[in-house]
Amino acid sequence: TNNTKKVLENAVMLGWQSFTGSNKVVDKARMGEVLKILSTKLGSGVSAQGGFKSYLYTRTDVYLERLPHGFVTGKVMGSDGAVLVGATVQFLGTPVKLYTNETGQFFTWLPEGNYTMLVKAAGYKAIQVDFSVSVNETTDLGVLILKRLPRVAILYDYAGSIKSFLESMDIYAVDYTNLAALTNDVLAGIYDAVVWAGDYGVPFPSCSEFATFLNATHQVGVGVVWMDSYGYYGYGIKVLYSCLGDPSSIGYTWGYGEVYVKVTQVHPVLRGYKVGDLIKIIAWTGADFSWFSGFSGTSIADTYVGGTTWGNSIAWKVFPDGVKWVLLSSFPPTSWNSPTYFTPDAWNIIYNAVKWVMTKPLNVTLENPYLHVGDTAILHVEGAPANTTLLIYLDGEIIGSVISNESGYAEFEFMVPLIPGGEHSIEVYTEDEMYYGYTSLYVLVKAVITPTETTAPGLVEMNVTGLSPYQVVMIYLDGNWLSNYRANELGTFEIKVNIPLVVAGDHELNIVDMDTGEVLGTATLTITSKLDEISGKLNEIQGDLSTILANLGVIDGRLVDISNGIVSIQTKLGEIQASLSDLFNALMSVNASLSQIIITSKGEILGVISTSKGEILASIDVVKALVEAGLPVDTQTLLTTLQNLINSKSSDIMSKLNEILQTLNGISNNMASKTDVSALASKVDEVGQKIDSSTGTLSTYGIATLGLIIVSLIASIYGFFFKKK
Repeated sequence: TNNTKKVLENAVMLGWQSFTGSNKVVDKARMGEVLKILSTKLGSGVSAQGGFKSYLYTRTDVYLERLPHGFVTGKVMGSDGAVLVGATVQFLGTPVKLYTNETGQFFTWLPEGNYTMLVKAAGYKAIQVDFSVSVNETTDLGVLILKRLPRVAILYDYAGSIKSFLESMDIYAVDYTNLAALTNDVLAGIYDAVVWAGDYGVPFPSCSEFATFLNATHQVGVGVVWMDSYGYYGYGIKVLYSCLGDPSSIGYTWGYGEVYVKVTQVHPVLRGYKVGDLIKIIAWTGADFSWFSGFSGTSIADTYVGGTTWGNSIAWKVFPDGVKWVLLSSFPPTSWNSPTYFTPDAWNIIYNAVKWVMTKPLNVTLENPYLHVGDTAILHVEGAPANTTLLIYLDGEIIGSVISNESGYAEFEFMVPLIPGGEHSIEVYTEDEMYYGYTSLYVLVKAVITPTETTAPGLVEMNVTGLSPYQVVMIYLDGNWLSNYRANELGTFEIKVNIPLVVAGDHELNIVDMDTGEVLGTATLTITSKLDEISGKLNEIQGDLSTILANLGVIDGRLVDISNGIVSIQTKLGEIQASLSDLFNALMSVNASLSQIIITSKGEILGVISTSKGEILASIDVVKALVEAGLPVDTQTLLTTLQNLINSKSSDIMSKLNEILQTLNGISNNMASKTDVSALASKVDEVGQKIDSSTGTLSTYGIATLGLIIVSLIASIYGFFFKKK
């Protein structure tokens, strides 16, 4: 071989140098013979020159004594049931490596001791096994199962970047640059998905070659992720456009800024993102980017660069045979868009797309997809392998697991946790992630009132869930605004609500969106008014006038009328009637006395009866009747009122006093003692003389008050009881 020739050449040169550098005499004849042999014989192989061997090497045989040893054996299979022929079995820390035979078995001897064995095979997850070997014993490791990895073929993968990423995510990936070779391997059932990427200068296949590839994917049920970027080259989406006209239009440009995608719909490919999110995928202002429109599937995100939406960026489609497609425009790394420019979000979306297209479908449904926080959700799963563990995810977080029955059916119950309102994803995977299904959960607004029954005015606690994060809402009671409040990041808040004085019965507390005015949620509150409490109390104690009087101030009651010895007591709650004698006795028990005369804004003249429980208003007729019955009069207060009136100097007071005197002429003859009316008249004349007749007119309030004061004075000073004519 060439290596052998080089070794011999080096040997000759070293020999020549050693001779020429010493005092020894070179045997030129012998050296010439060696050079002659080298030049004429090496071409036909050294092994044929038996006589030449002695000039090249010396053979030495070495014998080693075998250490005390035992044996190890086992069999390697895949989790998919495949017998793994040619799997590598390597004993770490030793030079020993062997391969499984046609039945997946291996057997060897090892010195006694402890070992770690690495077992690996293409397309399967490697495992390490620890074991011990004893002298003259065989350690049987049994059947070793390697988990089958998801397998992806990538066409035109720039710098192997997508392959490297997928392998870091435990996905077996192989790069291709030949469509025919890829098609053959797809038909052989090697792969679960294909990523058709691309780069500058990548050629377009013929549409017939492309049709053969598509038929192969449908024949074996392999999904495809189609990518696109700058330039009219053989990227996956451009091949779809060129050969199928689906999507119906494409576009590309560069240099408008960092590249984003804007989420328009939720989908497993966009797991972890919500509608409206702007996701940066390329962190370079000079980046290439592309877009499409008119795709027969469903678009879920748009290309957004430089503040402009250019077109669709991500879309998906499921065919009747279950084959899935995902279109990812602006996602393949290229010689211009270096892999280092792509963000973790971009790689995450690529991973989600690959996982989604390779999985076989599960039929996942919620018994009721419209629920509140705290409700019980019932999930139904069909189409799973028999007796298989299914992992349940809510918004990308695992919430439990369930095992399918012999028919591949499973049912899973869970309580809706504290999450914001709106749409949420429920996903179901098998443990090997080869079966997948999803559905949507819609969380509605819910308002909970504690307590649900209260007295108005009062205070209740309101807990609201199911709002959007930081959403501002208004709180209404039967259409009347009470308050505004902002939800937290989980779409919830808890506040105390003041309930005003309203009528008894069932009332609605409504949660209303600040922007749209939409009623988002309603809670029913049963209210018992404090007025109702008082009314009930008064009904219970109808005959207990002392208690009634004690509550009159609270319920705004007044003594409004008297007829045939019966006094009507009017309150907001209705009318209560009592006899004059009972009323008088009740007033005496609370130290009542007539203290003032007032006029209301409506012109009503009322008496103010002061009691130890508060003040009570009474009509003039009731006041007269009570004074006749012996109600004490606060003379000093009344005289003070009279003095104020006198100081007002009204010119009309004398005529009004004369009218009052005429009224006094109607005093009953059944008096307890004789009345000196002339003396009273003289006192009134004295008052009149102090009034300046040239000043203004006395008010109705003043005249009425003065008249009642005089009547009261007569009753107070002389002890007479006046009766109405």
